[in-house]
Amino acid sequence: AAVSALAKFGAQNENLLPSILVLLQRCMMDSDDEVRDRATFYLNVLQQRQLALNAAYIFNGLTVSVPGMEKALHQYTLEPSDKPFDMKTVPLATAPIFEQKAGN
Repeated sequence: AAVSALAKFGAQNENLLPSILVLLQRCMMDSDDEVRDRATFYLNVLQQRQLALNAAYIFNGLTVSVPGMEKALHQYTLEPSDKPFDMKTVPLATAPIFEQKAGN
């Protein structure tokens, strides 16, 4: 939650952005995988300095299917490619995550 809050501050306040980027870079050295992953994701989005990206990925969050993302990433790792992973291959979420977990 702290990394997401930092990203929101950086997306909302241009004056704070350089300091937020430094903090996110330091978060990338955290011992927790999830913290590092979130920091890397938000750092890359904020470095683009595009309001549309900030709105889509920071303020609104990811709206992808978590199982779909896992399957797409697994498939990507099985097939060697010079192309970067494309988020467009991941299906959108159809239900909130807590409902998906409850149904399993």
